[in-house]
Amino acid sequence: MRRHCIVFLDRLLGEFTNIEVYLIFKLREWGEALKIENVEKKVKAHWRICSEHFSANSYANNWSATLNRNAVPSQYIQTSKTEVTNEDIHFSTPIKVPSTHPVPSTSKGSGSLMYDTSMLSSLHETPTSSCASINFRQNATIFSTNESKAPSISRSLFKKCDLNFSCTPREKKLRSILKQREKQLQAVKKLCKQRGKELRQVHQIKDLDKNPLVNNLFEGLSPVVANFLVAQVRWSKQPTRARRWSLEDKLFALLLFKRSPSCYALMRRFLALPSRSTLTALLSHFPLKPGINLNLFQHLQSVLAGRPPKDSFCTLMFDEMSILEHLEYDRTGDCFVGLENLGHHGSSAKIANHALVFMVQGVGGKWKQPLAFYFSHGPVSSDKLQLILLDVLDTCSNHGLNVVTCISDMGTNNVKTFKSMGATESQPFFVHKGKRIFCMFDPPHLIKCLRNNFLKHPIQVPVLIGEENVSFTARWDHLLEAKAIDDRSPVDYRTLKKLTDAHFHPSVQQTMKVKLAAQIFSHSFAAYIHSLISTNSVSNDRLGTAQLLKDGNKLFDSLNGFAQGAENGKEVHCVVTWESKHWSFWEEMLEMIPKWQFLRDNNTVCSPPSQTGWQLTVKSFTMICTELLQSGEFTSVRPRSFNQDPLENLFGAIRSSCGANDTPTAAQFISALKTQVVCGLSKGHLKGGNCEADNAKLLSDFRHLFEGLNQQLDQPRMAERCSVIVNISSVIDVPTLADEIELAVLSGSPGIFSTAYVSGYIAKKLLEKSSCDTCKSVLITEPSAQDNFNIYISNKEFSTDKHRLIYPSEKLVKNVGIITNVMEAIVPQLMNDARDVQHRIATSIFSSSNTENLFEWISCDPHRISIAQCIVAAVGRVYLRWYATGFNLTGDERTCDVPSSSTRKRMNPYRTDCGGRGESTRVSPLFKPSATAVPESDTTCFLL
Repeated sequence: MRRHCIVFLDRLLGEFTNIEVYLIFKLREWGEALKIENVEKKVKAHWRICSEHFSANSYANNWSATLNRNAVPSQYIQTSKTEVTNEDIHFSTPIKVPSTHPVPSTSKGSGSLMYDTSMLSSLHETPTSSCASINFRQNATIFSTNESKAPSISRSLFKKCDLNFSCTPREKKLRSILKQREKQLQAVKKLCKQRGKELRQVHQIKDLDKNPLVNNLFEGLSPVVANFLVAQVRWSKQPTRARRWSLEDKLFALLLFKRSPSCYALMRRFLALPSRSTLTALLSHFPLKPGINLNLFQHLQSVLAGRPPKDSFCTLMFDEMSILEHLEYDRTGDCFVGLENLGHHGSSAKIANHALVFMVQGVGGKWKQPLAFYFSHGPVSSDKLQLILLDVLDTCSNHGLNVVTCISDMGTNNVKTFKSMGATESQPFFVHKGKRIFCMFDPPHLIKCLRNNFLKHPIQVPVLIGEENVSFTARWDHLLEAKAIDDRSPVDYRTLKKLTDAHFHPSVQQTMKVKLAAQIFSHSFAAYIHSLISTNSVSNDRLGTAQLLKDGNKLFDSLNGFAQGAENGKEVHCVVTWESKHWSFWEEMLEMIPKWQFLRDNNTVCSPPSQTGWQLTVKSFTMICTELLQSGEFTSVRPRSFNQDPLENLFGAIRSSCGANDTPTAAQFISALKTQVVCGLSKGHLKGGNCEADNAKLLSDFRHLFEGLNQQLDQPRMAERCSVIVNISSVIDVPTLADEIELAVLSGSPGIFSTAYVSGYIAKKLLEKSSCDTCKSVLITEPSAQDNFNIYISNKEFSTDKHRLIYPSEKLVKNVGIITNVMEAIVPQLMNDARDVQHRIATSIFSSSNTENLFEWISCDPHRISIAQCIVAAVGRVYLRWYATGFNLTGDERTCDVPSSSTRKRMNPYRTDCGGRGESTRVSPLFKPSATAVPESDTTCFLL
């Protein structure tokens, strides 16, 4: 009788074929179908169900060894559930179990694992069961129940093919292709699965800052520190190219990089930080050019629209900063940086050495904002400064900024500008669009000027004794005398121990320090001199000196207060209200200041500009406070909001961003200014600075500066500049030049070597983008000893067997030489307007009738125009960079005066040739008939 069979797993190895192992819940279903009890225990004991219990419909197809997912055993089912015993099991000969299967042995030997059939009570060498007598294939697949999941069903098309039948060569080829495609498909599936896993990890990393656990961990930390720590956790284990930095990450890294590039490089070895190219690209997306940035004004207008009207009141300050005379070619902007540029007020070919910056500071709130900057050769003249100032005021008025006053230092051009606009001591304002704009001078600058004048001149000061004013002469020697008396006391008992030799004998740089001047004009110093007079230690003629120090201290405090109430008993060192003591003191000082008489060596009286500056500033600030308090928007006025400290702090941050460079170049100035603007002027105060911290924040949100940068307002001027070209025939004779260069090429002149090398590089880059055989034949040539112009390239080869370098054709070398000399002739004509330089050069070359035959040697008609444009562009990149480099070494005699020897040393400290006008030699890029060749390593790097 037929019986169902359950066999050992080890018996199936190599003998049975189509055995499928399913999960435990499937086994229960099979056990119920076969009426077998305890099927789960038998499976755990390595028992398996024979394949003969499944019908043909249970398989995927006739030749497959794979069961359907819903297959259920239906063959040889017994009528009642019985316990299967060893007698019901049919075996063939004993099977040797490989050691790779961890099945325990039933024999007592220590050799190979064997199942001893003698343990069974009934063995039949010839099985009577039909399921045991079937001839199975020997390459059966056995699935172990140790796996926790069901085996995957193969979807391979190749496995469905029967390999046993014979096939034609074409069928074999197709089968091979099918197998190859199957492998590729599996590889793609594996890659997709891996990428999906990585993508899920990236999403988890991106949402790391939203994790509540992370938020609780970083609670209490500043946003900058928390964001930095999250970035480290997020990207530390990621490859460098897989990191994606947020704007906050880039801005924080930009501050670190500008502070110390070497320290930033060290930090990148241990921390996950953006690369230098990433930070450079960030700044390049923020176009900040000389002149008024209308995008910034538009955003300021939108910001102020949502604030109270009080926040729109502001002061407009402007000052100049010295920069290094240095010319650079900006390839991205296609312009020269370092020339005099006053925006739409004009530019020139002179090298800039001053940067003029305009900045606003809030009166009703603690905010500030740089508005515009300009480059000039020397201080800006009063005429041009007046035009620029009116232009800035018009723009501020049109965009919602309510300018109350203009503040500057005591520069000659600034004083003259205020006078030409109508400001006087009695009426310190001018009218702009029907509104009074007051004029002031920076109080910290005025206290320095007063100290410097006191250092040079004795001052006659009226002193109130009883009811009469008695004139006493204040002298600097009185201060030295008081200091000498104080130094006789023990150190612990000295009153003037904070005063050093820098206060009494300042150097040129120390005279610019506000701190040293303010400590001279102090209440403590005045009180000490009064004490010496009271004890008869000095004569009473020192009363004038004590009175000058006292008035200077109180005057500076009245214009520098910030506290709501009197600080440390100083009645005027606070905000101005209707009840404060400022009004009576300012009225008294307006009568006292004109009575100061500065004496020359011959006892004649002089009136320095700072004396008038004090009068104008005190009168102007009195009228400002009156107007603001009467407006109803202010209950108090903060005097410290009316100085140039924010602008001085900006200059200090720019200098520190350029590697502690007091005189950065124009390009460094622009880069540092961009950094400070986009980072919110985070370096508001530096240790050892020349002013106090302003504690003001940038009004404009820097994120908006990277979005929707509108260039439409600049397009008309750009189009106008692009139309200004040079008539080549009026500056150079191209046919004569072509004959000279052709002779130099054929003779192998040393001056042509660098030209040939650069020509080969140009040909290499052109051929990388084109596979045209005609273009290749006209651009390059085979190495030949007869080509004298390629001798340098031939000698530069490392091996004579294999040519690594490109050998340009004679026509290409000649063409590059002509274009180079044409550029050298026309570039000085374009320096008065240094924008779109390369574009205007190309326009001049292609539109000139004198150069119409310049590119006829290119025989490939479809590519002639594109090749010609690429050649001109490539030569322009090299030449324009070389033009700026040569100018920085010697100056350009054709565009402006050659700087003196000392100026050239300052421009290039490594230069050894600092002779006069006739001793300097202009560095010539590429080829010039009478010039010396330039080293190839310096000429080719700019093409990369």
